Amino acid sequence: MTIEIDFAGHGLVRLIGPLAVQPRARKEMPANAKRLKRRLEHAKQAPARG
Repeated sequence: MTIEIDFAGHGLVRLIGPLAVQPRARKEMPANAKRLKRRLEHAKQAPARG
């Protein structure tokens, strides 16, 4: 699985946003990927609703 993130901003945020957001996103990504994997695997095992 490949996860790609793109941040968009306007004005001053466009200039300084990546400097503030990207390091935090990089740090949080492994935990987010594990959580997503767990949810996807759980959804695959759960019976379909409806």
